[in-house]
Amino acid sequence: METASKIRTLTVDDDMEFLPMLGKLINREFPTQVDTALDCASARAAFGATEYDLFTIDYQLPDGDGLELLEIMARNHNPLAIMVTGHGDENVATRAFQLGAVGYVVKDNRMATMFRETLHGALAMQRVQKTLRDSETRYRRLFESAKDGIIILDAETGKIIDANPYLLEIVGYSLDELLNRELWEIGPFKDSTATRRAVQEVQKKSYIRYEDLPLETRTGETVDVEFVCNMYASGVANVIQCNIRDIRKRKQREDKEKRRTDDIDRYARTVSHDLRSPLASIGLTTVLLEERLKDLLGVEGDDEATELIESIKKNVEKAHDLITSLLSLAEIGLVSENLETVDVGAVVGDVLDEYKAVLVEKDTAVKVGEDLGNLGASPAQIRQVFANLIGNAIEYAHNEHTVIQVAYLGRDENGGRRYLVRDNGPGIPENLLDRLFLPFVSQKGGGKGLGLAIVYTIVRAYGGSVRAYNDHGACIEFSLKDLGQATDRT
Repeated sequence: METASKIRTLTVDDDMEFLPMLGKLINREFPTQVDTALDCASARAAFGATEYDLFTIDYQLPDGDGLELLEIMARNHNPLAIMVTGHGDENVATRAFQLGAVGYVVKDNRMATMFRETLHGALAMQRVQKTLRDSETRYRRLFESAKDGIIILDAETGKIIDANPYLLEIVGYSLDELLNRELWEIGPFKDSTATRRAVQEVQKKSYIRYEDLPLETRTGETVDVEFVCNMYASGVANVIQCNIRDIRKRKQREDKEKRRTDDIDRYARTVSHDLRSPLASIGLTTVLLEERLKDLLGVEGDDEATELIESIKKNVEKAHDLITSLLSLAEIGLVSENLETVDVGAVVGDVLDEYKAVLVEKDTAVKVGEDLGNLGASPAQIRQVFANLIGNAIEYAHNEHTVIQVAYLGRDENGGRRYLVRDNGPGIPENLLDRLFLPFVSQKGGGKGLGLAIVYTIVRAYGGSVRAYNDHGACIEFSLKDLGQATDRT
């Protein structure tokens, strides 16, 4: 019932002098249109013809009692109902509350105060109930329309108490076939040690995550899914919500990306190998040409010829360096099988110690988040990522008082740990944003442009993503999957 606009009220009482006074009392609290009835018959007629927001009723009426009207009200719709009577009786009051009345007010010298308090208390309760209903409706809509499969379990028994349509679509079962059965008893999860272990673990830890579990549908098809469970309180009991995400398309994209990366690596190695021989021939020919000119022209030689030969030698050396860098870039993308638990904060600290002198020289401050977490990873590769990003920020954030920030942003949708390295400099040139992570792209002429390409290669090797953008300075946001502890929460 909204009190901001005029509401409809029906007052039922056989005292014709009392009814107008009660109507005025209600109108002093909020705008209302008050209809009156003197007996049960006229009340039933009014109640059947109009939908009321507020209902006040006397207990004793000429042709019956107010409890009869409360029963009718309970069977139809549910307005606020307050029994206002001159015959106080605990049994009548108890029955009135059982039938849905929100108040029981006796006609005595405290009636005005008691009625107001009862009415405002009932309105407050109604607003809370409406908020809860609206919240439940929103949740239900999200639950029904979610494009992740969702199963709700009783936390104590592990039995299924609800499942959303998308989950039913994935597994090919009806809701009736799933309800009141333990998760590991039904077809898609049947005899799955991993499923039973997941439920038991979430009962202990309140959270569990598996990045890749096989799920068998009713037709026997295997679906690769991400399995995330949380336990939370729902009313007086705990429930477990299991989100089951179909990751087949994601795995197809990752496989395609891996094949593409492997092809690029093979291409880089082949091209690098094929280029070394002709470059070696050019270098050797240049040396022989230089010696031949000295034989022909003597010690003094020819200045122009000498300059041309030096240019050839310099560019041959540069080409060798680029080939070496290209091969190194391909090798960086290979993740070591010997992973360690890496304290990311400690790695960043080591990088900053290495840059200590240049940070002082350039008046650059670095703010590091309190907890950057741990990763199952290669320490050298994690160090390369942060060293390249921090080094880049130091080099390009030309500011009177440069500030670099290193922060942990939490998990991404695929379970990777998200990090941010940003500065307060002029930002990244717009013409470089889309190709910043390509090899040999540099903001500075003469640079190799491999630092951010190395970052990209390592991040992709760890199943993550990286993006660059400007927000009051250059920002590099990236994610890294924990290759050692896929089910860890922090």
